[in-house]
Amino acid sequence: MKKYDLTEGSILGKLLLVAIPIMGVQLLQMTYNFTDMFWLGRLGSDAVASSGTAGMYMWLSMAFLYLGRMGSEIGVSQNLGRKDEKSAYSFSQNALFISIVLGILCTIIAVFFNKELIAFFNIKEKNVAEDSAKYLAIVGVACPATFITAAIAGTFTGAGNSKIAFYANLVGLIINMSLDPLLIFTFKMEVVGAAVATAIAQFAVCIIFLVAIKKNKNRPFKVYKFFKKPSIENIKDILKWSLPIAIESLFFTLLAMITTRFVTDFGTNAISVQKVGSQVESLSWL
Repeated sequence: MKKYDLTEGSILGKLLLVAIPIMGVQLLQMTYNFTDMFWLGRLGSDAVASSGTAGMYMWLSMAFLYLGRMGSEIGVSQNLGRKDEKSAYSFSQNALFISIVLGILCTIIAVFFNKELIAFFNIKEKNVAEDSAKYLAIVGVACPATFITAAIAGTFTGAGNSKIAFYANLVGLIINMSLDPLLIFTFKMEVVGAAVATAIAQFAVCIIFLVAIKKNKNRPFKVYKFFKKPSIENIKDILKWSLPIAIESLFFTLLAMITTRFVTDFGTNAISVQKVGSQVESLSWL
């Protein structure tokens, strides 16, 4: 079992070893959204507006996703750095527990309150609002998978191995790019097809991570159990580290949602333009 020791050797080299794959993951995740918009754009602005509006809530859920992800990254990296593998393992498991709970909660909200959530934007076109609600409900089903993926990816990154996340997300992107045109056009599922393709890709990435944390030769821990009684102390530390980051993300997204609420007054063309523009803009800050 190979260990990634970032405490020895060239600092610049170690930074690049971790940072470049992380940057690659961000680009892959952005390409997910571009892929949906590329194919849905062929259906018209209504389809782009539907997926883009629902996507705001997926973006909002990132604030809660950060709790588990940052908890595992910080807890694992600090404790492996001080050669305390037992504590690193415990933080990883508790971060995963937080992610599972929050992921299930997000799914419940997205599936059962999708129409009420989309109603916030006051979309005047009934078909767009309905498609957006459907998109949100379907993609929302994959929230536990996405949250679990983030927590395990944080464990690998905290241990100095960010390559696994890049390879897993690359597989997910290939699946999404392959399924999008098939489901949207061949099976004529349109906006629903894009949502199903995204959800399947997210579940596939999660499965890859679940196998990797147990079987990959470069896994951080020789043995990994997914279910363990949570540690209140570990959870407190994770929340102390992660809450500021999560709150920042939450407020940033809420401001974007309020802006979108204003844009909807000008129709679906305006919404779709804003969504495409925001994806291009994300090239800079990601």
